[in-house]
Amino acid sequence: MAVSFLISLIVLVYIIEPLYGGEFGGGRLGGPLVKMAYKGSELFLVALVATFFFPRVAAIIALLSSILCVPLYLYFLFPAQFHHIFGQGLNS
Repeated sequence: MAVSFLISLIVLVYIIEPLYGGEFGGGRLGGPLVKMAYKGSELFLVALVATFFFPRVAAIIALLSSILCVPLYLYFLFPAQFHHIFGQGLNS
């Protein structure tokens, strides 16, 4: 379980690190997505440490972290549909 949390944390940091200080991370739509993913990475780190002491609690924390990271992943997979759902056109 700890290995999967570590891999998830590494992948997440690899994705959000270039976005955090740029224009995407400060935008109206991208900013909250990056902030949620950043909080998710912090929770993955907490889950990684908690795995050795409280495995069930760590699993719940990792599930919450995954839920926080899903919107950013969906934005990268389906950007046009994501903008359509949240009412922002691609040209605005």
